Amino acid sequence: MAMADGMPKGSTLYTCELEAKAARLAREAFSVSIELLEGEAMNSLHDLAAKKLQFDAVFLDADKGNYVNYFNFILENDLLANHGYIVADNVLFSGLVLHSEGSPSSLPSPPVSPQLAPQSDSSSKSEQKRSTKLSRQKAADRVDAFNKHVKNDPRVDVVLLPIFDGLSVIMRKKAVDDPTHPQVTR
Repeated sequence: MAMADGMPKGSTLYTCELEAKAARLAREAFSVSIELLEGEAMNSLHDLAAKKLQFDAVFLDADKGNYVNYFNFILENDLLANHGYIVADNVLFSGLVLHSEGSPSSLPSPPVSPQLAPQSDSSSKSEQKRSTKLSRQKAADRVDAFNKHVKNDPRVDVVLLPIFDGLSVIMRKKAVDDPTHPQVTR
């Protein structure tokens, strides 16, 4: 809502929400300058592309495993204006990207202990915590893959800000055949 307040008059902010309850609450709080698309984020992106909409800025804070897919879809379907920005949230993923496979600073994980005896309730809780930690690491690995993908994508420039849980500011470079924007030289 703060973003919508800072937009020029007549602008519309589009937001996507997967959870029906959160979407209902958001609709009650939103002003008329905000349009909420309910459902899977990729389906919402398809709907926006079908409308031939183009955005100056996209804030990406969805399921982390699909960040690369969302990023590519946004660029490949021209949803982002030349010199537009994608701001991706949680790109440090609680610092777990530092432990991702292939990261320059990746640290070895301790080996998983073999199960020697039937689990008691406390062992079960321990196993559950380990499982949660492994699934969080798997998500962090996908975020790390996104960070590397964006860094190596020639269509964009990126700056990763180590604030909060990490924020990447990704700027789409000018399309070569776009006469409306001057060529950026470095």
